[in-house]
Amino acid sequence: KKYFTKQIITFPFWHNENIWTFLNNKIELRQKYKLDENSYLVGSFQRDTEGASISNHTYIPKLEKGPDIFCKSVNLLKTKYPNLKVLLTGNRRQYVIKELQKNNIEYYYFEMCDIKTLNELYNCLDLYIVGSRVEGGPRAINECSLTKTPLLTTNVGIAPYMVHPKSIFDMNNIETILNCETDVDYNFNQSQKYI
Repeated sequence: KKYFTKQIITFPFWHNENIWTFLNNKIELRQKYKLDENSYLVGSFQRDTEGASISNHTYIPKLEKGPDIFCKSVNLLKTKYPNLKVLLTGNRRQYVIKELQKNNIEYYYFEMCDIKTLNELYNCLDLYIVGSRVEGGPRAINECSLTKTPLLTTNVGIAPYMVHPKSIFDMNNIETILNCETDVDYNFNQSQKYI
């Protein structure tokens, strides 16, 4: 703003509402993917490990994506939801898997899946957590909004445009996640502005 006099306009990422859809059949989807029907299922579908650290097995976290924030959030939420389990997709998930194992948190891992499967997995979740420190998106916020997946996120990227303010937690004080509230209807309605 200090360099230009012209009006600055921002737009969140576009999204395809024909791919990302709400499916009102969580129990059937959990059965299809052999997911515990009675668990509180928390999702994370973005890579979390620096690529160069995989070959030497040091599994350095990709800090901009906040996998350490995600893991701390899950540990806190486990005290509130003893039946909590984690659902992961995508590649380069070694850091989070190592941390979940260290903390005895059960998880499911679908390393690579197609878009249809990914949409169905969003619809299996009780909560999706974005723990990023820096983002241009993330696209997961759009995808959660369109699939009506409950979402808690740091104040990053498009979050202030798409997510209810009560669903945003402080990355510098992760315990604030315990006081957050999800609002899928608000997020869905916000997403409709950008179709």
